[in-house]
Amino acid sequence: MLKIRQIKYSKGSTSVQVYKIENRKRVILRHIGTARTEDDLKNLNTLANDFIE
Repeated sequence: MLKIRQIKYSKGSTSVQVYKIENRKRVILRHIGTARTEDDLKNLNTLANDFIE
């Protein structure tokens, strides 16, 4: 099962990644991108959902 991970950085940007759990560890399958605004974050989440489907 693939999931979306959002990582917030101190500079205010947010990274979006797609990952799965394998042997109790998080395995990053794809780094979708880094957003600096809310609109960018929405677009990246849409791209991540499209990647999962």
